[in-house]
Amino acid sequence: MKKVTSLVVDRVVGNQILFTGILSFVVPFLLSTHQFPLGVLVNAGLYLSVFYLKKPARMTLVFFPSIAVMTRGLIFGNFTHFLLIMTPFIWMGNLVLTMGFEKLVIFNRLFAGVLSGVVKFGLLWTSSHLLFQLNLIPKALVIAMGFNQLMTALLGMGLALFIVGIEPNS
Repeated sequence: MKKVTSLVVDRVVGNQILFTGILSFVVPFLLSTHQFPLGVLVNAGLYLSVFYLKKPARMTLVFFPSIAVMTRGLIFGNFTHFLLIMTPFIWMGNLVLTMGFEKLVIFNRLFAGVLSGVVKFGLLWTSSHLLFQLNLIPKALVIAMGFNQLMTALLGMGLALFIVGIEPNS
């Protein structure tokens, strides 16, 4: 009986990872030219992953959205190597957001969401400024990694908390 239960659990977890991976790739692939709605949805997914997914499935959300945007650019001819330079920082920002939220959510969900979003924004904004100063990326990418990142993180958090039915002051 224990073996059957383990097999069922493994299959459910495997399906969660597969579904999450597909979703975190497909949505950015389809919406990659619309940074603001895409950012809100991706960040909402990152926050929701803490509530609903185990860490292995969560990692797909950290990596796949930026891979999808780059893939879409390669296929449809809008690829820029500047995004490739920023990608590791985007991954770190997504990782910081999910890990920070996971660690702090036990204290207060709203506080955890805001703080992890601010830290992600700070990482992306600082890294883009440094890369710009080194003449590795254009000013347009610095702007894209600025205030929009904070807004999409906070709106994504609001959407995630709305979806799970949590009062912001809880």
